[in-house]
Amino acid sequence: MSLGRTDEAMQLAVEVMKSGSAQIESSDEGEMLEEVVRCIRVVHEGLTKAGVDAATSAKWRAQLKHADRVGFVLDALEE
Repeated sequence: MSLGRTDEAMQLAVEVMKSGSAQIESSDEGEMLEEVVRCIRVVHEGLTKAGVDAATSAKWRAQLKHADRVGFVLDALEE
């Protein structure tokens, strides 16, 4: 994110959410959940440090929620 690539990082996190939540549906939920949350959390923290505006952050979170096939990965991120 220090290279000004926040858009790419946010899109990658959405892709991780899509594929990761699909994997959670078909595998050991607890272990895979931790891995997916850890990946997305890195981007979330980077966006905060980069000072991404609230509107962009809200749009990204909506994309994450839409990509969350199991409906609880985003909740785990907020814990």
